[in-house]
Amino acid sequence: MKICGIKKFDSIYEEHYEKVFVAALGYMRDRYLAEEIFQETFLELYMRIDTVHSETAENWLLTVVKHKSINMLKYVATRQEQIGYFETDPDEIPSDFYGNIQRIEEQRDCNNLSRKIFDELYQENVTWYKAIVRVYCFGRSQREVAGEMGMNMGRFHSMLFRARGWIKRRYGKQYSELLDLDK
Repeated sequence: MKICGIKKFDSIYEEHYEKVFVAALGYMRDRYLAEEIFQETFLELYMRIDTVHSETAENWLLTVVKHKSINMLKYVATRQEQIGYFETDPDEIPSDFYGNIQRIEEQRDCNNLSRKIFDELYQENVTWYKAIVRVYCFGRSQREVAGEMGMNMGRFHSMLFRARGWIKRRYGKQYSELLDLDK
C-alpha cells in the first residue's frame, strides 16, 4: 500500500470506526464477536483501500459488517447444531425448537431498535452519539472520554444525562415492550 493509501485508510477509519463497531455490536450482541467483526471489516478495507472511494466508504463498511456478521451468525448456529446433534438423539426434535425461533426473532427486533436508536441519536446530536458510543459501547471511562471531548466531568455527566433522557423519552416504551416479550 502506498503512503496515500495509508492516509486514506487512516482518514476513513477515524471517520467511521464508531459506526462500524456499533453496527457490529448490533448484529452480534456480543462484545467479543463484535470486536472480531470490527477487525475483519477494517482488514478488508485495508486490503481493498485502492478500490474504496472515500465518499462511499461508510456504506461500503456497513455492508461488509452486515455480511461478515451474517456469516459469523450462520457459523455459530451451525456449530451449535453440530454440537447438539452429537449430544441428542437424532430422531428427537428439540422441545425448545420453536422457542429458539422466537428468541431469534426477538433478537432481530432488538437489533433493529438498537440501530434505529443509534442512527437517530447521531442525527439528533453527534456529540451525544460519540459520548454514548465511547462510554457504553467501547467501555471507556467517562473521565477519559470527557478529556478527549474537552469537557469537565460536570458538563460531561450533564450531557450524558440529557442524551440518556432523550433516548428514554423516544424509545423507552418500545424498549420496555421488547423486554416484556423476553419474559
